[in-house]
Amino acid sequence: MMSTAVTCVERSGTRVTTAQLLERTSSAGARADALAPVGLALHHFTDTITGRSVMSNVELHQATTVLTKQAQRCLDGNDWLRAIRALVVDPDRPALGDGRTAQQVCGAAWPSVLHVAMQRSNLALDDAARYGDATILKLAVLHGCGANALWWGTAPWQRRVDEWSARHGAGRRTHEVLTLSPEHVDRDVLAAVIADSEVSSIRYAR
Repeated sequence: MMSTAVTCVERSGTRVTTAQLLERTSSAGARADALAPVGLALHHFTDTITGRSVMSNVELHQATTVLTKQAQRCLDGNDWLRAIRALVVDPDRPALGDGRTAQQVCGAAWPSVLHVAMQRSNLALDDAARYGDATILKLAVLHGCGANALWWGTAPWQRRVDEWSARHGAGRRTHEVLTLSPEHVDRDVLAAVIADSEVSSIRYAR
């Protein structure tokens, strides 16, 4: 499980226990529905693959978005923890919009990703039996809240999309795709949004 007994240090220098952070998630409201699958994707895949493969920042963003959406579908069903485990250890899971699988996008790093995913998902199942599914879900929300990165499904991502679209004159259609399905947007455009730069060679969809 994502540790239940750690202390974090916020940017202000204040030390905050995970118990205190979990209390904050109870006020997240509707945002929790989006943040839980983000946290699950980061915990079971993105945190492990980062720095271990030749994936670009754009591919990593798209792969995290794809897994976040797949995790959301698991949360909508019964026995979601076992569904998450089956998802994150599946080498043939579609991992990018172009159809490449998890094993294909991870390459030589797949055994490491698989090992960590299996270990973490099994631990979550064990801890859920002791602490309850709701606690595991709150910890996933916490991970999504604390990402401090531009992952789809988070408030920072939506702010970046809104600000970048307004600043660079992106049309309604481009803004819509970046908001709903960035895994399918032109990669040059997505790279520009992540870097907060302009794409001079792309005609934005209106």
